[in-house]
Amino acid sequence: MSVINVISKYIPISQPGYWQFLMDFGYVGNMTFEFCNNSCQAIADTGTSLIVGPQDDVNLIFKAIGANAQGFFCILVYNSLNLKCLPLIIFLLSMFLILIIIEMLAKQNLKNDNI
Repeated sequence: MSVINVISKYIPISQPGYWQFLMDFGYVGNMTFEFCNNSCQAIADTGTSLIVGPQDDVNLIFKAIGANAQGFFCILVYNSLNLKCLPLIIFLLSMFLILIIIEMLAKQNLKNDNI
């Protein structure tokens, strides 16, 4: 079982009624896929697994992690052995770095060892 350390940080909300905030920038992997490089608005929705944002920026994230978007939704299937090769996704929000490690967020399909 993995242990995840979480440190809560408060950042200013830019749109009352939503968890909308200013994202300073974000990177995927070795920082070759830069997105939101002049800051952009973002929304944290912990009730869904969707990634929503400017289409060009979301497409860069999907490309970097090997995702294929089919219309509005995107489904990723990886062999569990390849999961450790996926890049980090990094966001800078109000001077706090947020690291997303895809391996820690994945669900394993017990039937065929796919993620």
